[in-house]
Amino acid sequence: TTGSKQYIANFTYTKSSTLYEDEYVDPSCVEYTFPEQKRNLIYIYLESVESSFFSEAEGGICEVDIIPELYDIASNNTTFNSKKGFYVAPYTYWTLGAMVGQSAGIPLSTPIGENEFVTENKFLPGAYSIGDLLEDNGYHNVLLLGSEAVFGGRKFYYEKHGNYEMHDYTYALENGLVSEDEFVWWGYEDYKLFEFAKDDLLELSKSDEPFNLTMLTVDTHNPDGYRCDYCEYEHDNQLADAYSCSSRLVNNFVEWCKQQDFYENTTIVIVGDHCSMSESIKEMLTGTDRTVYFTIINPAKEVNDNTERIYCTYDIYPTTVSSLGIDIKGDRLALGTDLFSNTETLCEKYGKDVFFNYASLNSTYYINHILYGFD
Repeated sequence: TTGSKQYIANFTYTKSSTLYEDEYVDPSCVEYTFPEQKRNLIYIYLESVESSFFSEAEGGICEVDIIPELYDIASNNTTFNSKKGFYVAPYTYWTLGAMVGQSAGIPLSTPIGENEFVTENKFLPGAYSIGDLLEDNGYHNVLLLGSEAVFGGRKFYYEKHGNYEMHDYTYALENGLVSEDEFVWWGYEDYKLFEFAKDDLLELSKSDEPFNLTMLTVDTHNPDGYRCDYCEYEHDNQLADAYSCSSRLVNNFVEWCKQQDFYENTTIVIVGDHCSMSESIKEMLTGTDRTVYFTIINPAKEVNDNTERIYCTYDIYPTTVSSLGIDIKGDRLALGTDLFSNTETLCEKYGKDVFFNYASLNSTYYINHILYGFD
C-alpha cells in the first residue's frame, strides 16, 4: 500500500536496531505450564492513571494524593517496587498502543499513525498476546468498555488476538443496559461500567471454563475528565475530581469481588494505560519523573515485597501471565520480563533510556515478522 511504502521510505535514512534479533522472545514458541486449576483474570485498564498521583509523602509527585483508595490497594498488594509503577515504553503512550504493549509485550509502531493502521482483516498478525494464549488454553475472553470498541481499532485487535466477546457501548444499547438518551461524552459512565462488570462476572463464573474479563475506564480521559453523579468537589481541578471518583469506584468494585465465590481462584490486575496527556493535571505535579499505576491483587505467586524493579509497559504481559500461576520457560515474553522471576528486565539490563532508544529505532524484524506477519 502507499502508506506501507511511505513507512519504509521514512526509515530508509533512519538508524536501525537489532533489538528484536538480540532480545525478542516469540511468545508463540515459549513453553508454558498451566496450573491444574486454571485461574480467572480480571484486568482493569484505568484511563491515564499514574502512580505519580500519590502525594510526595507517599512517593508520588503530586501536591496531594488524588487517588487515595488506589494508593491503599497498592500498599496492600503486589507492585514490585514500593508502588512506584512502571515507565511508558516507546509507542505505548496512547490507549491502543498501551493495550498492545501490555498484552503483547511489543510497541505499536505503525506506518500511518497511531490508530489508522488497523483493519478488520489483519492486526499485528505476527504478535501473540495474552488473549491468544488464554484462548488457546480454553479461556472465555470478554472486553468490557463504555465506548465504541471499534474506536481506535480496539475491536479489531481484541477479536484477532483472543477472539474477545465485545461488551461495548453498542452491546449495552442493544441489550437494554442503557438507552440512547443516556449517552454522555464517550458512551456511558464508569460507575455503570463497574455495575455491568459485576453482572458479567456473575454470568461468566457460572461456566466451567476459566474467564478473562478485560475492562477499560474512560471518565479520567483528557483534557478535563468527566464529572459523573458520584464525583465530589474535592479539588480545584475537575480532572482531579474525576480521578478521585475513579479511585473510589475501583475500590468498591474490588471489595465486591472479594465477597464473591469466584474470587479465591481469580487474579485482579489494576493498571493505568499511560500517563495523562492533560495540561491541567500537570499543574498539580511537582516533578517530571512520571510513572503509571500497576498493582496485582490475589496473584498465584509471591514476590519479595522489598524488590525494587525498574520496568516498563512491555513487562506487564509476562508478569500478568505469571500471576495466573502459569510458569513461563525462560521468564520472558516478547520484549517483556516476568517480574515474579529474578530475570532482569530490559530496562534493568540496558538502562531505561538506552533500552527505550533501542525500542524506538527502526526494526526490519518488527516490520516483516510482527507488523506484516511474513515468515
